[in-house]
Amino acid sequence: MFRVLAVMLTGCVALAVAAEDGSVVLEANNLLQNRFELLADVVAACPLDGQEETITFMGALWRHLTAKGAFDAGRAEALAAQSEQTLVSLKRTLPFGRARWADDELSWVEPPAPVPLAAGLERFLLVEVANEGQAPVQVDPNPGRPRRVAAALTAIPARGARVRLVRVLTEDVAAETVTFTLFVDGQPRTLAVPVTVSPAARLTGRVLHGATGESFPGRVYARGADGIYRHGEAYADNPTVSEKQILLVVEAGKNYRLPFFYSDGAFAVAVPSGPTEVRLERGFESNIVATRIDLAPGGSGEVSLVTERVIDMAALGWVSGDTHVHWAKNWWNEDEDIDLLAIVQRAEDLRVVNNLTLRHQNPPQPEFINPAQFPMGPVPGHYGPDYKIVMGEEYRNQPFYGHLNFLNVKELIQPIATGDLMGEEALDWPLNRPAVAECYRQGGISTEAHGLGAEGAANIIDGYASAIDQANPGDYYRVLNAGMRIALGNGSDHPARIAGCARTYVRQEDPASYAEWIDGVRAARTFTTSGPLLFLDVNGVDVGDELQVAAGDVLRITARAWSRRPIGRLQVVVDGEVAGEAVLPGREGGVALELPATRSGWVVARCSRTPNFSAIFEPDVAHTSAVYVVVDGRPILRPEAARTLARQLRHHAQYIRDEARFENDQQREAAARVSLEGADAYDRLADEGGAALSANPSK
Repeated sequence: MFRVLAVMLTGCVALAVAAEDGSVVLEANNLLQNRFELLADVVAACPLDGQEETITFMGALWRHLTAKGAFDAGRAEALAAQSEQTLVSLKRTLPFGRARWADDELSWVEPPAPVPLAAGLERFLLVEVANEGQAPVQVDPNPGRPRRVAAALTAIPARGARVRLVRVLTEDVAAETVTFTLFVDGQPRTLAVPVTVSPAARLTGRVLHGATGESFPGRVYARGADGIYRHGEAYADNPTVSEKQILLVVEAGKNYRLPFFYSDGAFAVAVPSGPTEVRLERGFESNIVATRIDLAPGGSGEVSLVTERVIDMAALGWVSGDTHVHWAKNWWNEDEDIDLLAIVQRAEDLRVVNNLTLRHQNPPQPEFINPAQFPMGPVPGHYGPDYKIVMGEEYRNQPFYGHLNFLNVKELIQPIATGDLMGEEALDWPLNRPAVAECYRQGGISTEAHGLGAEGAANIIDGYASAIDQANPGDYYRVLNAGMRIALGNGSDHPARIAGCARTYVRQEDPASYAEWIDGVRAARTFTTSGPLLFLDVNGVDVGDELQVAAGDVLRITARAWSRRPIGRLQVVVDGEVAGEAVLPGREGGVALELPATRSGWVVARCSRTPNFSAIFEPDVAHTSAVYVVVDGRPILRPEAARTLARQLRHHAQYIRDEARFENDQQREAAARVSLEGADAYDRLADEGGAALSANPSK
């Protein structure tokens, strides 16, 4: 039996025919693996326009390459076609040449046109290598290349071709060629690239506040004439603020180079001569500012980037914060400079940063407890009326009890981590629950760190959770429909992500008070966002508050959004169903609707340009916590939601009994009991129509 698969090769489509020995599958996946590694090299070494889309496509490639089960030929063909389009797009920005491997020699078939270089600055080009031999070969771009360029080999099948990214660099302005090395089956082979070299230019700049003229930190994007975004001199070699892990392919261990750099108010960056585009971003409350400057070879130029808040959220009683930062270097077990965090915090216009200590073991790395710059509580020198850094804790068990963020605690709560996080033989004991109780005893709050998982539903009904961070909206709606009242929260989990990329805005009377910020989370007076600023009003009532009405009363609902970028869909959701929507191609707008009050329920607003309404997973997404509408004094409850949560908790209790590690059966049953008692509570809610519990105030 034969199968025919259209396999996209570089520049053409070839039909590959093979028997059931799997050679077609291997060839198709070899091509896709090559494209994955090529894109990984590109995003790691030379950030270009469209980097976010490239990373998203890498995620799709990775899911296909690591999928279990039968080979999906249709999916492979579609991905190959899309990868070809991506390669064509890259060739518009990066120089491209064709080479061949034949008779133990590497030679040009079609060298690139002379590549313009700036002396001392890296330039990257794409090289397609055609293997004209009778056996596959392995190709590796110079093992001495920069650390940030991926290290995977490329296997080129006989009579096949593959593309790799290579680096060229010279300080010699008189050079007419520059060589690079490819290792073919472990043996070095060099090719000379025709070049023209001119002195690099130097761009300096200032970031200024429009109202005061004073300098302040910001994110700066500097796109050179070669299409590459380059970093300012100050922090270019600090990976904490220059690169991040690609979470969509976390198992592959790939990083990407950030397309921006942080400025403390002034910056300098080396760029190629020619037109340079410069852009400033400062948090979510200010417009994006852009300018362009033409730089002569070896010349210099200066720009001033001036912006100010369009909406001062703190003045309106809304204070931004990241509930989940670990201010450590990208390898997690080494503290990063707290003064650098203060610069990043202001550049991101992030009013509150909760810097969480965690405990982890990752052999061969020794066990560590980081970040640990200061004890729990306010960080001296970085706790003012406008910007605050506060030490907290992430208490973790994996995979049974979950990860929890302890905010506003006075002392570190031991043992900080249990279970798999502490090694294969570590016990899942003690439980999370006593630690959560201690958190609340200290005056803190606990937030579910990574959505509603593990024991989350039990923590919520027992009053041991004040917010669900990084939540899937569907999980949040189910909890609300089960009668619970809880905040949506959000945090970046830096260094996994950029600090402040997803954040929580909290409504409070005194914007300078961290205690009020904590109380605002506790009272669910929040919205979460990765960009837009979102407001919701129901008959004059704001998020987190309760509206009491009689059946038949009119609910006047208004949702408004403002954003630095186009908004997309702005929706009002009532009891889990979209009740009103506006498509907003611009950067501000609203939805207004009137509905009759028929039964007790809840209202939220959300906006996004994609079908995803979770701010941690997409840029430019926002989602409010709920307004609670109580009709004729009846509780908010959808019994089916409560019963679903009860079933999930019972299933989880059995999972604990079957898989968790304990010293004895007494510990095992105590662990299962947390979920079982939570399940019983949800079942009672469903049975008694909400009479058993109308809300779940945090401890």
